[in-house]
Amino acid sequence: MKPVFPGEKVKVVAEKVYFRFKKLNCTVQMLNEQHEVVCKGTIAGMVTNKMNG
Repeated sequence: MKPVFPGEKVKVVAEKVYFRFKKLNCTVQMLNEQHEVVCKGTIAGMVTNKMNG
């Protein structure tokens, strides 16, 4: 939505949409120093007992 330049500070804000059955879904926004939205999206994940590898 807007560029972010080297040295510029940003703030990441996440809001939980749901967390059930070991599944997590969050909406995320990144704000610049003027509190303008730089980018936004959705992050999803799953809780496991151990990492693969």
